[in-house]
Amino acid sequence: MMSDPHSSYFALYILTFAGAVLFYQYVVDQKKAALTEVELNVKQLRASLDRARATDDDGTASPMPGLPTDARASPTPRKQAT
Repeated sequence: MMSDPHSSYFALYILTFAGAVLFYQYVVDQKKAALTEVELNVKQLRASLDRARATDDDGTASPMPGLPTDARASPTPRKQAT
């Protein structure tokens, strides 16, 4: 018994459509994961900024920690090439 040629096209269409839906879902999941990561980074940056502002308000923050005060105040001049 021969199968209807339209049924094989329909099955191929269904499989193609299902593949497209799965690919779309994969892309959406990747975008959601990236968004979640970015949101976490934003929260961490905000927390760091809040800590820095709080430290700065206390007057204990250093713009370049680890350097002597005079090194922070005046950058080293560059020599001119002759």
